[in-house]
Amino acid sequence: MSASLNPVIHNFAELANTTAYTTTSLTEVATGDNITITPITANNIKITGVIDISNNTAGDGVLSDITYATGSTAIAAGTAVSGTAISSTNVSHTQNVANNPNYIAISAIIQNLTIGLPYTFSFNVEAITAGTASFAIMHIMIEDF
Repeated sequence: MSASLNPVIHNFAELANTTAYTTTSLTEVATGDNITITPITANNIKITGVIDISNNTAGDGVLSDITYATGSTAIAAGTAVSGTAISSTNVSHTQNVANNPNYIAISAIIQNLTIGLPYTFSFNVEAITAGTASFAIMHIMIEDF
């Protein structure tokens, strides 16, 4: 008896080793790092990856998160954040040493999206109380499942 396999085709997008985006903003701004993906097989999206955040002021830190919106328009660096925040990607880190790189793993699942509709995911950052916040993507993968 022979068996046949019916592979599931998934859609995915990646970003890796982005140039660090820096800001002195005390309100969240977009980093200019965006990923657009259109779910083709399922209405769920999974995000996994590692980011590098730091601040040039000892005792200060960085807030970071990911937001998403429908459409394929990229959010420009330094612009106000819009869209739906993904709460499980909200990262806050205060450091004791200036410019100390902090590699942080992030993971999230977003459910009930519309198959065939593009979604753009934007990465956002702000300094906590002072200094210059730095944000870089080491590796991010977004896929439907």
